[in-house]
Amino acid sequence: MPDKIARCLICNEEFTKEELGHASCCPKCGNSGLPANPKEDVSIKINWHELRILTIWANNWAVRIKDETKTQPQLTIACIARRIQKQHPDKTPLTLAGEIEQIKKETDFKITETNIDDKPNKIAGEFNA
Repeated sequence: MPDKIARCLICNEEFTKEELGHASCCPKCGNSGLPANPKEDVSIKINWHELRILTIWANNWAVRIKDETKTQPQLTIACIARRIQKQHPDKTPLTLAGEIEQIKKETDFKITETNIDDKPNKIAGEFNA
């Protein structure tokens, strides 16, 4: 079986060289962002709080550059965070939008307005990431 050489950061699908052919985007979801190389997967030791800080700041940066690129930075961060969160579902959500959703589900507290964009998290939920 040929080695997988690319993994889409949005849908998490992996592809061989033959499956990619001359594709300029993900054959499954159409994302045009740079894919990851599955051979570059690593395990790291990090504190969950540190990871939350990195994720929140990455999302903040993605919000700032979203109109400057067609690679969907907010969606990319949301999908990556969702895949990591699935590994530790008992932990505090990695994103502020995820934390707001958790508050809505677990309390009677009503959030009527926020400047946190939760649309990428909702879209990310559509992918089997």
